[in-house]
Amino acid sequence: MDGFSQFQARFNQTCPACEVPTKIVEAHADGDLICEDCGLVLEARTIDESTEWRTFSNSDSTGADPARVGGPNNPLLRDGGLHTVIGKGDSKDYTATALARLQDRESNPDRKLIKAFGEIAQMAERLGLVPTIKDSANELYRDVAELKSIRGRSASAVHAACLYIACCKENNGRTFKEICAGARDTNAREIGRCYKFIVKALGGKLQNEMNQNSLKSEHLVRRYCSNLCLEHDTTNAIRVCVDNFLELRESLLTSHKTQSSVTAAGIYMVTALLPDKPELKQISEVAGVAEATIKGSYEDMYPHRASLLKDLPKKFMDRLPAIWDHLLPKPKETS
Repeated sequence: MDGFSQFQARFNQTCPACEVPTKIVEAHADGDLICEDCGLVLEARTIDESTEWRTFSNSDSTGADPARVGGPNNPLLRDGGLHTVIGKGDSKDYTATALARLQDRESNPDRKLIKAFGEIAQMAERLGLVPTIKDSANELYRDVAELKSIRGRSASAVHAACLYIACCKENNGRTFKEICAGARDTNAREIGRCYKFIVKALGGKLQNEMNQNSLKSEHLVRRYCSNLCLEHDTTNAIRVCVDNFLELRESLLTSHKTQSSVTAAGIYMVTALLPDKPELKQISEVAGVAEATIKGSYEDMYPHRASLLKDLPKKFMDRLPAIWDHLLPKPKETS
């Protein structure tokens, strides 16, 4: 069996010649599967799909990536992302430089898509988003890019709007302000306009998904409370308080503060009932909302505090009567 030293055991199988379970080995040089006992070739010319550790770069010995297989297939591109790219090579290699320059002059229908996917990937990385959200945003942008009416709009705002929609679809909602923090050369208002345009232009299924998976207060409560290291029961209490106020606001048609400011104000109100409560500055930094804005939303919530806090767990209700007028901060009275 010295000649089989290069072989590796693959699996156990019944050989038709031996008619007993035997070990099958693979000859990598020929691509054959051979019975270890009798030497019968069970399968010939199999394809080895593992990585071939050889690179054909300008310097084989010092290549950073020895894998020859290249990048994965991208179904969003016309050629699957498997097109050939001519490298410029060394500065003295005039032939390679000239060929690379000629290739750049050719019209590549996927060039804009590749550039947009790169921008979306950088934006997602700055925001710390998972790859599934980035892939969903790329797929959405591919559909949007086919619309002629997209011309003239800020490319960065369109990329950010696609990322905002992808976050909502993956139940990992972000505010326009948070998305804007990871974008460049745009603002939250422009991102909002592009978002409305994309949802209206694509319509149909996307519009239904956005109605079902739009940014919800529970997404913000869960994320803000996690960053503030609050306990699970405290997070649930804040969610109840914020949901109660949003329902009340719809019925009374009062207060048009954003969900992020209302969520921050709910955290400010409920955590005031805790012995170890976070500072207003901490809440402001986590929510990305100014302290004055949080206080303004809190002033809208304070007159309805009895109905907002009525469904809190016993842990909070037991402390409420004793500390209501002492620890719970009151809004400033206007003269």
